[in-house]
Amino acid sequence: MKSDLTAILYQNLDRSSLLEVLSWRNHEKIRVWMVNPGIISEQEHFSFVDQLKLCSDRLFWRFNDDDGAGLGGFNLVDIDHDEHSASLGIL
Repeated sequence: MKSDLTAILYQNLDRSSLLEVLSWRNHEKIRVWMVNPGIISEQEHFSFVDQLKLCSDRLFWRFNDDDGAGLGGFNLVDIDHDEHSASLGIL
């Protein structure tokens, strides 16, 4: 059976999907690996996503299965368009 994945930029997600991403990010086993290991509030999360719309040096995606269920996230940060390089992360 074939299973397709869909990658959606955070800034294109609806509120419900963004709240699910926030719950993943704030999970105790995930947040210890983050730059900021503290709990992120809804306001901070939505401000971060709004800020992504203005950035060209980082991209964040949520991956869904073919039923639309969230599977996880992937990001590229420190994108250097001239050097064709970036650092990656997963959620």
